[in-house]
Amino acid sequence: MKKQKKSKHRLHRLKILESVKICVNLWFPILFVAIAGLGLWGCSSLTPTPDVRVVGITSDTPLSISVSDTTKDYTVTLQFVSMNKVDAIITQDWASFYRNADGTGLLYNETPRAISFFITGTDTVQMKLEYTRSVIAGFYKYMTANGISQMNCKWNFYGEDAYGYKKTFYVETPRNYWINFHF
Repeated sequence: MKKQKKSKHRLHRLKILESVKICVNLWFPILFVAIAGLGLWGCSSLTPTPDVRVVGITSDTPLSISVSDTTKDYTVTLQFVSMNKVDAIITQDWASFYRNADGTGLLYNETPRAISFFITGTDTVQMKLEYTRSVIAGFYKYMTANGISQMNCKWNFYGEDAYGYKKTFYVETPRNYWINFHF
């Protein structure tokens, strides 16, 4: 009698274990996807939009370039920092040219160009801008043809977070970092 009771009890336990196993096998993938989805959504909502700023500029020349001298190349280096420590990627840049140093008298905006420039959330990152002889010669022609004695260049940057959450930002060079082109 005891053996029969034990085997019935054991059979009942095996049936319970089998149904638990079936439930786990069926629901585990669904739960895993749900938890992973919540984790991704949660990270996206917790990650702030990058706060990128231009914090410095260095140049092999003062920030005033004569377009009359088309025999030289010029290099300007901008320094970027992510103020809120979020990794970011600059995806576009373009220059805006103004007649006046105060940002009035917009002459023209360049068409934005696609770039991929990574800014770490922890370091100051440097971007070099090259003004070759041909670029300076082009400025000379433009300024001569339009009767402009000087123009000021502001750089504009558009980007997004480096995590793929599509959190976008815009940053421009502060006015004290604008480059003056003159005769």
